[in-house]
Amino acid sequence: MAKGRLPGRIALVFGLAGLIVVAIPGLWVYMMATAPVLHPHPQAAPSVTDSAPAPELAGSVDWARGIVRAHLSEKNLPGVSVAVGMDGGVLWAEGFGYADLKDRVPVTPNHRFGIGTASTVLTSAAVGLLVEEGRLKLDEEIRKYVPEFPQKEWPVTLRHVMGHTVELLQTPQRLSSGQQTGYGLGWERETVTVAGEQTVAAGHDGDLLGGMAVSLVTFPGHGLAVSVMSNISYAETNSLAVRIAEAFAKQRKQ
Repeated sequence: MAKGRLPGRIALVFGLAGLIVVAIPGLWVYMMATAPVLHPHPQAAPSVTDSAPAPELAGSVDWARGIVRAHLSEKNLPGVSVAVGMDGGVLWAEGFGYADLKDRVPVTPNHRFGIGTASTVLTSAAVGLLVEEGRLKLDEEIRKYVPEFPQKEWPVTLRHVMGHTVELLQTPQRLSSGQQTGYGLGWERETVTVAGEQTVAAGHDGDLLGGMAVSLVTFPGHGLAVSVMSNISYAETNSLAVRIAEAFAKQRKQ
């Protein structure tokens, strides 16, 4: 009798799990459909920057500001923080919208946002620095650094952990010396269109509560890095990052 009930119980568990998976985005759609409009006039959305961009970047920044404000209004997001980097420096950083809707506190470039799963790319970068300094070795067993890691029948190295196994080894990263690391924790590689050309984008989208809230994207072909962070999930930050990159890449081509 107990054996006969087991398949039914398993089906019930999977059914409940499926309902949860469907319910979370469904609830989000309902909330967005019934939420008050936060920025009815996109150009009136507040923005804060620490410093004015260089004069030669004024056109790109103005274009990018319009893109961000339109996205903020279209997606009905409380706030967004963006930054664009090149050659190891920050070209432009600005906060848009509100960090606190009740008190109308504007987002600034210095606001701290929850980055969710985007923390994996920061872990990857930190490990790269430690490898360069000789403080970590990718082919050492992980138990050398984390003795609490359970003993396996086969050796598990730091390289294995960083790669999430071969299937999830997404975009192998190089050290500043040019040495290939063979790992790419959390870095995803895709081809996008920027300034009318197909180009490689490598980065990571951070999820919070099942929805995208953060995107850290590099565009090696254009020498650009773009960060977009929102204080709410399902913000579609990746598409916004690509459009911001296009604003800067087009001006560089002119």
